[in-house]
Amino acid sequence: MKRLISLLIFAMTFITSFAEWNVGLLNNRLPFIGFDSSRGYNFRLYQSIYSEKISHQYMRLEGGFTYDAKIFDLEGTLLAGTAYNRSYTNTSLQLSILCRPCNIIGVKATIAPWWDSSLHFTTCYNLETTANISSEIALRASLSNIPEYRLAEKRLKIGALFHVKNLTVNPLLSIDLTSGRVAKNFRPIVNFTYTFAR
Repeated sequence: MKRLISLLIFAMTFITSFAEWNVGLLNNRLPFIGFDSSRGYNFRLYQSIYSEKISHQYMRLEGGFTYDAKIFDLEGTLLAGTAYNRSYTNTSLQLSILCRPCNIIGVKATIAPWWDSSLHFTTCYNLETTANISSEIALRASLSNIPEYRLAEKRLKIGALFHVKNLTVNPLLSIDLTSGRVAKNFRPIVNFTYTFAR
């Protein structure tokens, strides 16, 4: 046991030497821990906090990269998740391009083939635009069917992005466009990330 603890401490120290650790929350119910390397690679481990029994909780691992080419970025993310009771698993490969024609506006497009062991294959997408008001505040809107939890729903998301020192917070309103009852099918969502500086 002592050897395992020593190995984990060594691994964390080694990774920290070239990466930044972060913690956060995705879509209200998926806390995560991860790290971003200085070479553009990143990893995230998500653990759900659903109001369900332990056997119905969900865990997901993501690994990806970002390539910065001045006015545009290329991003790729491979993810795999499973329910604790193995009632379903899902995987996806998400490919994105982010274009920044100026310092004020950013446009991002994502294609994400999504496989769920029970719901089968879905081609998902995300079209997003960001308008920077200042270095700390931005407005963001997107049209997406990438699952927030499990189902692929066509949703309009409108919100803001606040960045203060090591903390980034993204409150938004997610509106379901598939049911025809828009006023009754929206959910408030909060995403945030806190990065531990090296």
